[in-house]
Amino acid sequence: MNTTNRGFAFSLDTAFSSLLIFAMLFLATSHFNTESETALKSVKEFGLWKNGLFVADSLVKNRSENKILGAASFDEGKRRVMENKLELIDIQGVTGIDSNEFFVKNISISFKNGRKEVVEISEKNAESCISVERIVTVENEIGLLGVVVCEM
Repeated sequence: MNTTNRGFAFSLDTAFSSLLIFAMLFLATSHFNTESETALKSVKEFGLWKNGLFVADSLVKNRSENKILGAASFDEGKRRVMENKLELIDIQGVTGIDSNEFFVKNISISFKNGRKEVVEISEKNAESCISVERIVTVENEIGLLGVVVCEM
């Protein structure tokens, strides 16, 4: 077999450039894999946050027999629900919500004076939980309502 210096250098250049191309393809593939896992986790967290926000909004804007779906005060004189105005007795009577996607772990209200009321709704353990907070008025005192929602 007859080889020249030029042919040998060309084959080394080709081998080196091929190695670099395969290394770049490997790095790009692993980067896309990591990014897709991060995007999937972000979508799950967004869904959980959305459900928590819906529960918190329903809790402070509606009135229902099932207090988790609405615990806002009702003004008999005006014949309407008073948004963002809650009674502590109604919050303490909150029960769970039936869903295949999430469950409400607890509801808490923190007041300016440092007092904190926590209502435990579920004893289930979960890996992924998120807390949604809203400012509300509870018995004529401003407080921060926190709803902890967890993934099933």
